[in-house]
Amino acid sequence: MKALYNLGKLSFITGLVVETVYFATVTFAQSVTEQRICRQSGEYVVFAKHPLFINADVIDNVLETIPGLPAIARNRFVRDFTNTDLTHEHIFFCNNRMIVDNVGFGPGNRPLVESKGNVITVTLPGDRFSYSANAIRTGQEGNGGRVDNFVPIDNKRYDSDTIKSVLAGATAILPDRCEIRRSNDGIYGGVVNNCQGWTAKVREAYWKRIFVGTWEAQISNNRYQMRVTWNSAANRYEGVLTQQGQGSQEVGFSIGELGWTATLASDLSQMNEKQKWRWGSNGVSTRSEWRDGIVDLDRSTVDNLIGSTPFRRVGK
Repeated sequence: MKALYNLGKLSFITGLVVETVYFATVTFAQSVTEQRICRQSGEYVVFAKHPLFINADVIDNVLETIPGLPAIARNRFVRDFTNTDLTHEHIFFCNNRMIVDNVGFGPGNRPLVESKGNVITVTLPGDRFSYSANAIRTGQEGNGGRVDNFVPIDNKRYDSDTIKSVLAGATAILPDRCEIRRSNDGIYGGVVNNCQGWTAKVREAYWKRIFVGTWEAQISNNRYQMRVTWNSAANRYEGVLTQQGQGSQEVGFSIGELGWTATLASDLSQMNEKQKWRWGSNGVSTRSEWRDGIVDLDRSTVDNLIGSTPFRRVGK
C-alpha cells in the first residue's frame, strides 16, 4: 500500500503574533484488494469471491466440457445456484473505498482443500474467520494464499448496519461450524454448509430484514403510508395501511388493511410483489383486485423501495 503525504497548516495567536505551524498528514491509498472490492465512496458491504484454491477456475472450466457428469457438476450456473462452485465467498465492509472489516466462513479457519487423484475433499472444522489488515494491504496471506483476486459477486451496495444485525444475531440463522454429513466422517458439508451457502444465508436474512419498517408512497396525490413486517409463516413481506393518502381514502381503503405483499425470488435477484388496487369514490369502494409486480433489488436500498409503486422509508 502506498501512502500519500500532503502538507497541512495550522495558525494560532500567541500574544499579538500570529504563528503558523506546518505539519504532515498521511492519507493511505487503496490496496489492490480494496481497488477490486470497494469501488465507490460511502459506507456499504460487498459480497465477493475468489478461486477456492490454485487452478480452481481452470477446473471449473474443465468440468463444463466433461460429458456424462450430472448437471450439478458440469453446469457452472447450476453450481453457482446450488452454492457448489469452486470459489470462496467473503463479506467485506467498505468505508470510503477502504476495507474496514471482513468476515467469511470456512473449514479450519481457511478453506482447506486436499486433492487426491480426481477426488477433491474440503475438510472441517469450519467457522468464521477474517483476513488480517496486513493481508488486505499486501494482497497475500502469511501462508501464501491470495487476497487480491477477489471480485464482487454482484453490483449491490448492501447496508452495513443491516448486515451487522444479521451477523450479530446469527446463531438461529447461520451455522457457527460446518455441518458433518455423517457422524465424525470429517467432511465439510459441501452442498449446504460451505462458505457460499453461509454467505447466501446472510444475504437471504438481509433481504428478509432490510424492508421492515414504515414506508410512504411516492405519489404526489396519494402519499399513503404502510407498515411492513416479515411474516415467517408465509415467508413474505406484508404491508398494512397505517396512514391514508388522498387517493387511498377516496377509493375506500381502511387503516390496518393488508395492501402489499412481496416474496423473495429463489436467486435473491428480485422480489415478486402483489399490490391491492381499489376503485370507488367518497370513501366507498366498488371493487378491488390484486396486481402482480416486481421489486428491483438492484435499485432498492435501505431507504428506497423500488417496485410498481416507489416508496421512501419514514423514520427508522
